[in-house]
Amino acid sequence: MNEIANYLLREFVKQSALSFGREFVVYNVHALIHLAEECHNRGTLASFSAFSYENFLGVIKSHLRSTHRPLQQLANKDMETQGALINSSYKKSNFVTLKNPVDGYNLPIRGQQYVIVITKDFTLSTNKANRYFKTINDEVVRLYSVIDSPRGIIVVGKRFTCYANYYEFPMESSELGIFKVSKFQNTFDYYNIEDVKEKCIIIPDSDDTFLCIPLIPIFH
Repeated sequence: MNEIANYLLREFVKQSALSFGREFVVYNVHALIHLAEECHNRGTLASFSAFSYENFLGVIKSHLRSTHRPLQQLANKDMETQGALINSSYKKSNFVTLKNPVDGYNLPIRGQQYVIVITKDFTLSTNKANRYFKTINDEVVRLYSVIDSPRGIIVVGKRFTCYANYYEFPMESSELGIFKVSKFQNTFDYYNIEDVKEKCIIIPDSDDTFLCIPLIPIFH
């Protein structure tokens, strides 16, 4: 897969120069031709990217009173807060939040039903935009309810039963978790919240088929 990514990135840079002119190939665009090699040598992009720093740059700047000696200011603030510069809302948590209780469906699993479930990696709800997810078994599921049951948090859904590659060049789309899906099952399935691997976007492809694209939580 790294070789395919390397080929596609180099081809993009080459074709963009032809389409938009050499001036389009600025430093950031040129750097793409080295990206696959760096990932091959150093690991996944998330393991050496500066995104985590950039993502919290606003938090860092909020603790600076002026542009004078910013590192010393941050060090002093870090000592004052005992290493808690980042607000707790930014920190990872294993807790799950449930919102909007409803009467819901008549289901065999007892417990209060909810519309929304929030974890550190995703938010799912029964509304149209946020109701699709993929399980650890790569089943694509539409969410119908969330149950706070005695055995834990259970998500209730109906899964698609037909899966196909959306494209096959330069690789099969299924290798990236991208599928063309269709045909819902008629009955509900029940999943532990730990069985939810990732949230998905579902885009209509035709009257009865959909394109499924996973939203993978890469940076935290």
